[in-house]
Amino acid sequence: MGIGRPMSRAFLAACSDALACVAAACATTASVPGEHMGLPPRADRYTWVDAHCSDGPIDLAAIGFERTLDVERRRDSILLTFDTALATEGCRSTSVWTARREQQLYLYAFAPEAWVALPAGTSCGAEERTPALGELHFAGDTLEIVMQRSPWCRGFDTHFIYRAVPAPELGGRELVARYVAHFSRGDADALAAMFERGGALIEPFSPTKDGQPTRHEGRAAIRAYFERVFTSARWHAARLIALSPGDEENVIIADLEYMDSELAEPLRVRASFVLAAGEIFESDTQLVSDPKPAPRPSTEPTS
Repeated sequence: MGIGRPMSRAFLAACSDALACVAAACATTASVPGEHMGLPPRADRYTWVDAHCSDGPIDLAAIGFERTLDVERRRDSILLTFDTALATEGCRSTSVWTARREQQLYLYAFAPEAWVALPAGTSCGAEERTPALGELHFAGDTLEIVMQRSPWCRGFDTHFIYRAVPAPELGGRELVARYVAHFSRGDADALAAMFERGGALIEPFSPTKDGQPTRHEGRAAIRAYFERVFTSARWHAARLIALSPGDEENVIIADLEYMDSELAEPLRVRASFVLAAGEIFESDTQLVSDPKPAPRPSTEPTS
């Protein structure tokens, strides 16, 4: 169960020759300030191909397990976005994690930052929502992720093996799930990047003179809007309730619950997303319930 042991057999098998192994080892152990050596220089997509526990096999195929993984290298961390489906349970989930390098060779601190599942309220497999220590091993087109004390392995270490695949355009469900996840994380940059360069966001929350919804056009304006949203309350959260198709083939409707420190109860909203080439061309959010502000603490002196 310990971290820092020799690489697994699956990782070693991914090195097809001695030169590939040497290159992978050197890239991982080299020390360059501000760099994650051995990691891909850009966002990459992987698909799950195998898994096992440190104490034996795990049969994920029996439950119809499917998973894709997007890996994005950032300045001080790695962003991991998992899309998981379980055919036997009829559920899908999107979870976003960060991995930050520790001092020990190969060791990373993994932290879950958002979880979006449909049907709403389902766990969709093991409850992977606890921070953990683990390892990242890249070799050619293969990635192995090791996590300590995994719920998939009864508390033993789990080894998930992924292989790089071409990154097709995201579908409507994946786009909306990422939108909700990044909103819950408070990541204005990630949200703005999901929009087409000249895309638009329409929302009813910003005050206008004529009482009409406010339109924010372009990624810079959309980013600025989300930055204001995330600084307007001490905390905030969003939950995806349901998805349904819109009137057009490229439109998807999301029913959501929103809650923050300034509200007395969750706010129900409905958002429509017009999609174009794997990006959001336009989003339009409408209120389903009226906001109920949280009561303010009394400022009157007590006798």
